[in-house]
Amino acid sequence: MKRFQKVAGFVVSGWLAFAFWIPLSQGETQEAKYLTLSQKAIALRQAGDFRKAIQVLENALVLAKAQKDSKGRLDCLMSLGILHWNIGQMTESAAFHAQALSLSRELRIPTQISACSKILQIHDLYGSGKSALKSRRYRKSIRHFEAAVSLAGELGRPEFELKCLRQLSLNYYDLEKMTDFLDLNKKALGIARAMKHRSEEAKCLYNIGLYFFKANRYSKALALYENALLIIRETAYNEEDRASCLNNIALIYLNLGYYEKALRYLEEAIAVDHKLNNDHGVSIGHNNIGEVLRNIAQNEGSLNVFYRAIEHFLKALQESRAAKDKRVEIYSLNNLGLAYSSLAEYSTALGYYRSALDEATATRRAGDIGAIACNIGQTYLQMGNFAEAKAYFLKSIELAVRLSRDEVLWETYLGLGKCLEAENDSESALKCYEKAADSIDTIRQQLSWDDQRTGFARDKWKVYDAWADLLFRKKQAGRTGSVDREIWKVAEMAKARALSEELSQAENTRRGSLDPELLQARRRLTRNISLTISRLAQRGLSSMNRRSLLEDLEKAEDEYANLTNRFVTDGTPGSQSLPRSIASIEDVQRRLLDPDTAIVEFFLGERRSFVILITEEQVAVEPLPCRAALEDSLRAYLKILSTPPHDNFQGFKAGARIYEELFSAVDERLGDRRQNLIIIPDGVLCYLPFETLVRAGRDNRPDKFLVESFQVSYAPSVSSLALLAARGMPAGGAAGKILAIGNPVYTPENSRSKSPQKAYGDVLREAYQDNGFDFSPLPFSKKEILQIAAVFPDKSVDTYLGLNAREEIIKTNSLLDYRIIHFACHGFLDEQAPQRSALVLSLDDDLEEDGFLQAREIYELRLNADLVVLSACQTGRGRLENGEGILGLPRMFFYAGARSTISSLWKISDRSTSFLMKDFYRLLAAGAGKARALREAKLRMLRSKLAHPFYWAGFILHGDYRSPQASEPVSR
Repeated sequence: MKRFQKVAGFVVSGWLAFAFWIPLSQGETQEAKYLTLSQKAIALRQAGDFRKAIQVLENALVLAKAQKDSKGRLDCLMSLGILHWNIGQMTESAAFHAQALSLSRELRIPTQISACSKILQIHDLYGSGKSALKSRRYRKSIRHFEAAVSLAGELGRPEFELKCLRQLSLNYYDLEKMTDFLDLNKKALGIARAMKHRSEEAKCLYNIGLYFFKANRYSKALALYENALLIIRETAYNEEDRASCLNNIALIYLNLGYYEKALRYLEEAIAVDHKLNNDHGVSIGHNNIGEVLRNIAQNEGSLNVFYRAIEHFLKALQESRAAKDKRVEIYSLNNLGLAYSSLAEYSTALGYYRSALDEATATRRAGDIGAIACNIGQTYLQMGNFAEAKAYFLKSIELAVRLSRDEVLWETYLGLGKCLEAENDSESALKCYEKAADSIDTIRQQLSWDDQRTGFARDKWKVYDAWADLLFRKKQAGRTGSVDREIWKVAEMAKARALSEELSQAENTRRGSLDPELLQARRRLTRNISLTISRLAQRGLSSMNRRSLLEDLEKAEDEYANLTNRFVTDGTPGSQSLPRSIASIEDVQRRLLDPDTAIVEFFLGERRSFVILITEEQVAVEPLPCRAALEDSLRAYLKILSTPPHDNFQGFKAGARIYEELFSAVDERLGDRRQNLIIIPDGVLCYLPFETLVRAGRDNRPDKFLVESFQVSYAPSVSSLALLAARGMPAGGAAGKILAIGNPVYTPENSRSKSPQKAYGDVLREAYQDNGFDFSPLPFSKKEILQIAAVFPDKSVDTYLGLNAREEIIKTNSLLDYRIIHFACHGFLDEQAPQRSALVLSLDDDLEEDGFLQAREIYELRLNADLVVLSACQTGRGRLENGEGILGLPRMFFYAGARSTISSLWKISDRSTSFLMKDFYRLLAAGAGKARALREAKLRMLRSKLAHPFYWAGFILHGDYRSPQASEPVSR
């Protein structure tokens, strides 16, 4: 560190601070010109603009030569050599330093002779070090780079030390000594920043990102890569570095399960590498594109996509062998094994794996050996050869534990557990599943925010499925004890973890004081997103230009997500150490349950599913049909419920059958005395309004809908429910205010303009209509809002109707004092891009706010509401993720601070919705809790002409069902 401080001080007055050996007899004009050039070069150098400094110094060198100023020439030559070194032009740098050495000998300046000689030694050591690194002679390479670093220190020249440190670090990367790799790059980064050497700063950030990527700290790695990419794009120096950054960002998105986004980055990267004729980069690109396609094929079960992936792997293999690039060759061979194993072509897969293993062993890459051994084990497991599989899994674990490779360990422990199950060693298998879950948690703990955790968890549910299934077989074998509680804990570990973790750390992240620069950047990006849409406004826009603008929109949204990631990763205390998000069963029973309340949780598995009944006294687990069987059972019933009816309800028998499937094992224990039923759904059950299931009558009483027996509410998991229930109420408590927004205007006044440019509101409408969205007016939503205001005391309800139902009302006013927030408007659902799902408020031509309150904007709101009512179509739907449930608008309002939401599962007319909401709020104002009020409103519709479940069952209560004491009703 002392050396670095000394070097940093020297660089300001070093060889770029010229001696100005200009004879006065040559005139002040020439001297002044030389002085001006030299000062300009120094300023450019200190600003990190090395290329412009070179141009200026070349002119100064011409002047020095013309003036026959040998010492001036010497200074120029030395400085040009250093500047060319800085921009990676080593041949030119060495040539300038060789000229400087020759000239210093002519001038007989011992200090310069010594300096130039040492610099040329550094050049030789640098070149031989790189050559040794390329041929994997690591000891020689390390020796040469360390000698070069030492010489640079003697000279007090940070430029030479910087590059040599970074190249030295690459040896330790190849040797898998990642701590040394990190330390060297951190030191180099400090020098680069002191020098304002942006290109080298980007390289160091990239390498440090590589360290965090290898450590499975994907959020941190992504932030570093994005910072590096930003610098590279700003400086426009090195396209090869840009391609490398794009490739590695893509690999993070691949590991997080965002395959389409990964493909976008990889396609950009491989296009750059093709342009540069960078065969190494192209081979990496083909390998990585193949791996993304293989994952897509695995999810979709598409043979065509599998074969497309194989084509890319074969191209990568061919190119890597031609270039004698062993690392890419190993990756390509391994990935070909994965592809053929997925196609059940096991013999071919094993052939590729063995070739990959041989090459990895020859190059002594322990991490690669461990990963390949895991894959071979998985293939033998699929073949039913448990002994061979176990041997490879044990080999993989030995290496992965030593290298802390949790991304390998979770799959290896899962495979080993299945081998041990086959040997009837259940206890050891259970320990393996627990270790697999621990490895998953270790990685999850390092992810910064919801999207990343959700994507990462997408393919991890199989660990919890195998674990819960084996625990149940232990119960069947008569070894009960606390097995039911263990199964429940496993189910909770698998469900809504991202939601629970986000809720757990909400107070420390978004609820803290946000960096003003971050807020400004977010506003800028929000405006850019709006402006990008507005550029679609020109009539007659070509399809090519339209596609280009849509790509710009995706990039702006990506930048917004990356900005959020950088803030959470770099700016949040404790962001890398999430609190444990699993509630204890004792705490749940004490805080959430009473004699009138029961929780019924579902866990859907491949072999069997489970229903888990939790009361204040017990936890009981019973088996259900497997996931696929339940999906088949529900499909037709869900369609009956959500289709506008033309006659009486035809699904009564189906409702009774499904209730029997799901509840028969726990029905007796539910009994008749309980009032509150909290449903924790899973998978397709997230789309089922359980109130419509039909429970058999007792003591000769008729069968009836579940809503006639219970107040039903829902939660993504018990642990997330406990976190929502623990939230405080607004300062006014039950007397807090109500915000009601409705009857938005969807046709801006100037939309009929004959201008060649469409109104901004029209552009948005057309963009969403292209996705099948209906902007028809909602005449009953005005009545709905006025009915709400009518049943509460004066001044307790703030209403915004028509053109006043604007997005800026939500985003600019404080919402913290509202205990209820009600939206009566259209809702837009985008299951492919959930962040674009929105509540649609009044549309106008204001580019600041477009009228679409999107999910990402809801996330940034600050609420303290007991209830948010989304009286809009399909607001309870969204993309269904394994374990996490539905990613939709209610989830965003939970993040914003709400304790509960009411949302809809399908499209419902605003007329019937108005009836339901009138009764709901009248009951709420009369003192009923929100769960009771919603149930009673549904029962009234059940006894009316709107008795079909289509009209009343779609609205469901998510979150904490309990309510504070309501205000006194009024009569009007």
